[in-house]
Amino acid sequence: ALTWTHGAHTFKFGADIEHFYKHSYFVTSGRGGFTFNGQFTGNAFADFLTGGIRTSANGLGDPNQNPYTTASGLYAQDDWKVSPSLTFNIGLRYELFEPQKERVDKLDTFDLNHGTLLDGQGQAYSVDSVTGALVQVGTANLGDTIYNEPHKNFAPRFGFAYRVTKDNRTVIRGGYGIFYDQLVVGNGLYQNFGLGPPYVLVKNYTNTTTNAPSTWSNPFPAGVSAGSVSPFGVNPNLPTPYRQQWSLGVQRELIKNLLLDVSYLGSNGEHLPLRYNINQPTPGAGAIQARRPYPAWSTVTWLDDVGTSSYNALTVRLERRYANGLTFLSSFAYSKALDLGTTASSGTSPQDPRNFRAEWGPATFDARLRYVGSVVYELPFGRGRRWLRSSPGWLDAVAGGWEATGIVTLQSGSPFNVTT
Repeated sequence: ALTWTHGAHTFKFGADIEHFYKHSYFVTSGRGGFTFNGQFTGNAFADFLTGGIRTSANGLGDPNQNPYTTASGLYAQDDWKVSPSLTFNIGLRYELFEPQKERVDKLDTFDLNHGTLLDGQGQAYSVDSVTGALVQVGTANLGDTIYNEPHKNFAPRFGFAYRVTKDNRTVIRGGYGIFYDQLVVGNGLYQNFGLGPPYVLVKNYTNTTTNAPSTWSNPFPAGVSAGSVSPFGVNPNLPTPYRQQWSLGVQRELIKNLLLDVSYLGSNGEHLPLRYNINQPTPGAGAIQARRPYPAWSTVTWLDDVGTSSYNALTVRLERRYANGLTFLSSFAYSKALDLGTTASSGTSPQDPRNFRAEWGPATFDARLRYVGSVVYELPFGRGRRWLRSSPGWLDAVAGGWEATGIVTLQSGSPFNVTT
């Protein structure tokens, strides 16, 4: 970073580059997974004791994953002191996030145009209509990444501070900025980098009271249909998620060392990544598979930039700067957070991927009312203090230098979903 001061301007220029790498060894049902529901004996534990398996699952494939990516940025900023009472902060940042890659090209994504699963080795897959097994149906040049590199990540910033009164006890502050968020290695994309089909397959077997091929002696029988395949996919033109943030506030020193701050804070999230099932069957009569957009497949989990969010808050803060052994901070926020769902890595999915607006509502972290108070009080005992100011060294070591601290947090409850 470089800093150059010229007259009323202080210019700052800088750059940064970061390389991210992750290795994970993630096993799904590697030693088998089993459920029991009491369908054979009327009691789930009794089914377990007698070998009455309801479902069994077995994960096959290489669970190693080695994704990596690089992020770089450039920025320029000018702190301009227009007058003794007015200061502007003007800046621009550019972010370049390279698409994630995998050390040995263990990539996969779903092709919407052809209804096939593509991998980093140039193969295309579908599902055999008779056996339900994953089969190669051709070739495709996926390359070394599953989405394109975005090049328009410009992030302007602006802020100001204005001293209203001549006694310098009242200040108005405000600002606006755009902040980009990187899809970090593995977060929300781990299944597309070697931990999903075709590299890792989980075979599921279901027993009924009249047909029970899965037993303790042979829990994963060969030649038996092992359920359907659920691939993962990513929008190949996935943009970088970003957030617009803005604020406007007034600060006033009420008395010496006591500051009151009243501010409005707002933000808006765009292009937030969400996962959802693009192969959800349409409502109606008939077989479920026939009503899916891609009948050969089961769930097709798709990652796209359909998420949005909104946050608005009024905050009031009262702060006593340290004086006479006492400092405290008391803050209250009245806020509202809305979004279309949680993050791509949360595992949640919209109920209806054909109507995302129906998901718009309070965010899971929304707390309408929140108060936080903290205090630090230096006890007046020991040398140089009100009590025991002339105490000998041994007594000062025992009784002096003590502080009493406290923190209290109060907030309204979080939203919850009612399920039946």
